[in-house]
Amino acid sequence: MGYYIETPTTHGKADYLTAHYDAQVVDRPASYAGIPEGKALIVVVSNGIFEAAGFAYSEREFDAFVNPSDQRPKTFLLMDRREAELASGYNREQGSMPDFSVRNPQEVRRAAKSADRQDAELHVAGTPEQSQSRLARFFSR
Repeated sequence: MGYYIETPTTHGKADYLTAHYDAQVVDRPASYAGIPEGKALIVVVSNGIFEAAGFAYSEREFDAFVNPSDQRPKTFLLMDRREAELASGYNREQGSMPDFSVRNPQEVRRAAKSADRQDAELHVAGTPEQSQSRLARFFSR
């Protein structure tokens, strides 16, 4: 299952990521190993009526995004990996489901700078109910 960064609009996702997350547009990396340490590759795929900002979090995901048979237009961006993980709901534990709630970029960036991932995960929730839900999921692991 993929992880995606939600933005307020259906188009202009690359511009949003550069403006709000300091992401940088880059040429397609030759391989997953070519992604600099501490950075994440985000692939904005144009699907016609909407764009999707996918997080290439593994070699398998990277290969899916760069599959030559997929001719959809793509924009490749690099951004801070911790911010990408938080913004996309990515969880390193196998089998976990992404959290698709839209996140406030300022909260994600502040949380990414937090030294403690548990604390970071609690900061990104936008409402008290989301915080409680996230806490419950964390402690049920």
